[in-house]
Amino acid sequence: MSKNRDHRRADDGFVRLDDGDMHVLENGVPGGPALLLISNAAAPMAVWDPVIGSLAGGGFRVIRVDLLGSGKSSRPTGGYDIPTQARRISDALDKLGVSRVTAIGHSSGCMLVTALAEQRPGAVVALVLIDMGPSLDAEIPESPLLRLLLAPLIGPLLWRLKTDATIRKGARTSFTRPVNIPDAFVEQTQGMTHRAFVGAELGHRTGRESSSFRRRLNSRRWSCGAIGSGTSTRRSRRHLPSGCRTPGSSTSPAGHTGFTTTTRPP
Repeated sequence: MSKNRDHRRADDGFVRLDDGDMHVLENGVPGGPALLLISNAAAPMAVWDPVIGSLAGGGFRVIRVDLLGSGKSSRPTGGYDIPTQARRISDALDKLGVSRVTAIGHSSGCMLVTALAEQRPGAVVALVLIDMGPSLDAEIPESPLLRLLLAPLIGPLLWRLKTDATIRKGARTSFTRPVNIPDAFVEQTQGMTHRAFVGAELGHRTGRESSSFRRRLNSRRWSCGAIGSGTSTRRSRRHLPSGCRTPGSSTSPAGHTGFTTTTRPP
């Protein structure tokens, strides 16, 4: 495709993996520097829509995926733990012919892109972490509702009783300011099974507790940038690794609904 393609259009399809089919959505220039955008498992890829035009129009090949067990992707035959999901993303990138990528993670998606970079240090040329601190000291405590949803007995019952309104109410607890929860988020959550939700959440919790971001990132030589919002930004800055910078990138406070950054091709 030409560099002058309409960036509002997208290549939408599936990649066949060993334990399921992964939904992949691409925008931008096929031959451009690759950007991989990963949100948390409960968020639809549509959360990235506000920045897709700028990134695709900047000459990048922008890649988004639904993790197995969420969105349009199939339910996996294996687990939901961070290393397994990262390997699936790695396999998908191989099948897409991507050998070098800047990996951008939002919220618990930061755990996935960090694991991907650990597994594929020669392929991940830079990391951008949005709204997750590299240390557990920077983490905001889980909400009471989330703890109830993860409980063995009451969790499945609450999940069956969820409505669009309760999903929006629960999602708003993750924001520092009033926001409108998009329909795509509600639809994705309604489509998830309780098993997939719990598997993703527990997988991310285990990943967070296994070793700190600070130690893991300091042990590598990636270009790294961190973007946060409100209180999480102030708390996280104290725990950033010494080398956590992204050349050519500007960082500014932003809410979960988007971020402000400029990125140059790696």
